[in-house]
Amino acid sequence: MAGLSFIPKKEPQFEQRSEQKFGLLGSFALVVFLVSLLILAALYFYERGLKTNASKMTREIEKQKEEFDPALVNELISVSKNIEAAKAIVGEHRVVSPIFTLLEENTLPQVYFQKFSKNKNSVSLEGETQNYLEIVKQVLIFKTNPLVQEIAFSKLAKGGKDKISFALEIILKPEILSLKP
Repeated sequence: MAGLSFIPKKEPQFEQRSEQKFGLLGSFALVVFLVSLLILAALYFYERGLKTNASKMTREIEKQKEEFDPALVNELISVSKNIEAAKAIVGEHRVVSPIFTLLEENTLPQVYFQKFSKNKNSVSLEGETQNYLEIVKQVLIFKTNPLVQEIAFSKLAKGGKDKISFALEIILKPEILSLKP
């Protein structure tokens, strides 16, 4: 009875399944983990490079500071401040000589100015002439000048020896009084 068996000699056939170690979610997690490690390594080396560069630059700045002569630097700073102060003074300086040139070139020969006074941007003049027409001509000449902003006349009176006295107030544009071209 040694050869008799009730168990079939064929091997049973089972369905073969491939074993997945991670699955879809596990594979995604592995990829994210590896990318994170790669980014972490890149940031670490980037930070190290930045610290190295910063320390090199700090040493270079310290070396440059040592090479400067403090007395020379202080003197240059002082000269720079003086130059800026001089620029401010010259920029605010007002020149009155162009006013006299304006009056000389634009005054009619029949008009005589006897009094002159200057305020901030204006000039007050008192004068006399032979007739009213000369006053009108004089006012029109000043009014058409590009350096004159506004003009007004007053104190119109008959003077002695057939003369007519008058006063002019001329408001000038600021650029006539400036040193700047």
